[in-house]
Amino acid sequence: MWVRIAAHYPVWYEPQPLASYRMHSNSNSGRHARFAEELEYTRQAIDIFSGYLPSQLRKAARRARQTYAASALAGAERMLRASDQEAANAHLKTALRLSRSPRILGRTGQILLMRLFAGKGRHAS
Repeated sequence: MWVRIAAHYPVWYEPQPLASYRMHSNSNSGRHARFAEELEYTRQAIDIFSGYLPSQLRKAARRARQTYAASALAGAERMLRASDQEAANAHLKTALRLSRSPRILGRTGQILLMRLFAGKGRHAS
């Protein structure tokens, strides 16, 4: 609903958080975050709402996909630091579903190299 309204009327975005919540790995949100499920839902939402946008605003959807892809890559790095390969893979796959821009592809390659070299360091000792 808000996307359709924003496509035709001015809206206000408030960047300052007006509420907060705590998330932990055992909560539903935490479990969804581990495997980037919330980002997959976001990708689906972007695909849906981009159809409501006038053509001059469609590049906003592309930017949104890149922004959330970068978020997925940050999640992949967090999961790698926590030695959670399965979750890191889920974040990498989601990032590539969101965007295959040169910036996202390059950062994905860096993370894959980081994972490769981190794995070799563990087995070398």
